[in-house]
Amino acid sequence: MFNSQIAEAFPGDVPEGAWLIVDKGAKPDTYDHSTGATIKGERRHDITYDGAIRAVIFKNGQALPLPEELAVKLLKADNFARVNEKGEELDWKNPPKQPDELGAGEKLALADHETIADLSELTLEALKIRAMREKGGEKLKNSGKEAVILFLVSIAKLKREQNMGRDLTQTGDMYDPDPDVFEE
Repeated sequence: MFNSQIAEAFPGDVPEGAWLIVDKGAKPDTYDHSTGATIKGERRHDITYDGAIRAVIFKNGQALPLPEELAVKLLKADNFARVNEKGEELDWKNPPKQPDELGAGEKLALADHETIADLSELTLEALKIRAMREKGGEKLKNSGKEAVILFLVSIAKLKREQNMGRDLTQTGDMYDPDPDVFEE
């Protein structure tokens, strides 16, 4: 299942435990009879991963093995799914939407099975999934709980200030969400 396109985007071996991801929006190639051209149904996604922009191309029905920290970023969008070796969709729930992720006019509402919790109450796995969804969060894959919480708090502060229209570089209160700062 590991193909040359993935090898090109992610040099080296895909780590053990890689997640199989499929883009449900990729379509079969079609033939345009009027022009005689083949119209590719594949979809390209440029993803920032480990400080570099990587191009990943999904073809219709093809699941690609991706590192967990990258797969989590893609799974934020509804058109991606995690599948098993047989191509069967696995159960995956994104963390609840945060206030900064709401669309225009959309109100924050908790589902019956959701609650508001302090970050310290979450497991390290749950914290890492939330961190990996953010730019640079993939660097925290091997970090401990305190470092991941510090990263998430810094991201939350940064987003709140940006939403208030403040330029943190001018106030001197810049929160650096660079995960290298939070290594333990």
